[in-house]
Amino acid sequence: NQLTAKTLMEKICVVVTGTTGVPGGSSTLNLNILLAVQEIARERGAEVEVLSYLDGSGDEPDFLNDDVRFRSFDGSKAQFSVVLAQKPIEADLLLFDHVMLAPPILPLQSVGGAKVVVFAHGSEAWRDVKRTSQWVFERADLCLTNSNFTLTKMEKALGKFNGESCLLGLSPVFDLNHSMDYEVGGSLHFTAADGNEYELGDRVLLLVGRMMRDEPGKGRWPLMQVLPDVLSQYPDVQIVFPGPGDEREDLTEYAEKLGVGKNVFLPGFVSDEILDRLYRKCFAYVMPSKQEGFGLVYLEAMNYAKPCIGCWDDGAQDVIVNSETGYLVDKGSYKGLFDAVTKLLENPERAKEFGENGFRRLHGNFTSSHFRDRFKKRLEGVVQ
Repeated sequence: NQLTAKTLMEKICVVVTGTTGVPGGSSTLNLNILLAVQEIARERGAEVEVLSYLDGSGDEPDFLNDDVRFRSFDGSKAQFSVVLAQKPIEADLLLFDHVMLAPPILPLQSVGGAKVVVFAHGSEAWRDVKRTSQWVFERADLCLTNSNFTLTKMEKALGKFNGESCLLGLSPVFDLNHSMDYEVGGSLHFTAADGNEYELGDRVLLLVGRMMRDEPGKGRWPLMQVLPDVLSQYPDVQIVFPGPGDEREDLTEYAEKLGVGKNVFLPGFVSDEILDRLYRKCFAYVMPSKQEGFGLVYLEAMNYAKPCIGCWDDGAQDVIVNSETGYLVDKGSYKGLFDAVTKLLENPERAKEFGENGFRRLHGNFTSSHFRDRFKKRLEGVVQ
């Protein structure tokens, strides 16, 4: 094993946006990266230092060994940049979870001995790429992408760089289901967009996440647009959008405008317990997003054996297998989304089969340990 061979790789510096102190996909990726790097360092007798830009005091992951130095900067850009700028000389390997953190190393990168690995996530790596980001990608010893989709987009946009895909996996602290047989857990009642409370039925379409006006591409609006026609065939269909954000009010008004207020629920932030019950209860996970570099939330739905709907030409295509674990539709296609939703609704047995296929796909490819194995394999050429 190349990772166990003794080399001069004595210090690894991992530079992350945040870990336990930040929500969402960044935390998932970085906890997995830190576990993997800790395993590599133990095999090689290397020292590990972590620089976390947004984490504050008390956010250090509890699985880190005592000999790992964890430095948090609580969002202080000046302090973070000063410390990071010296690392090309001090470290043997610099590993970044996001290209936007890397510019402080550029002045000393050419004179320092550190190898550089940077993770790329989505459109910031291939659409309107900042010049400093392009320099980092071009000079990095290795660029890892969260999906084959992102890698292909970068190759078309940037040209020459050393890139490989490293598909993501669920967080090491995610509670994996080990069986598809579970209890839904009693009835669920929420206040709908029309102001009245209703019980959720058997045809719930779920889409989880923050609802922010500056992130309109998650797929809620297209799903709302097809809902009236879906209801004309299946009047008991309900949509649930759990998550906080300033877009909730807009979506509530839109539901009323469409005349579907009693079928749309926007409960805001919900507890982990309620979210677990929503995943268990829902008929399908429908997120026709136009902005996923990968789409970890599809994996969360697959953990509950739910069929998923996402979009082609998006990170979802690395997760969802069309007509096997769900459906992929063209971005912006009203007919495509309507057809995909109604095909699932008209054939519950097929929907159940898709969900079971997705459960097996998750457990065979996208757990935390699967990601860490992929990540360590990709690093072999850099750390040898």
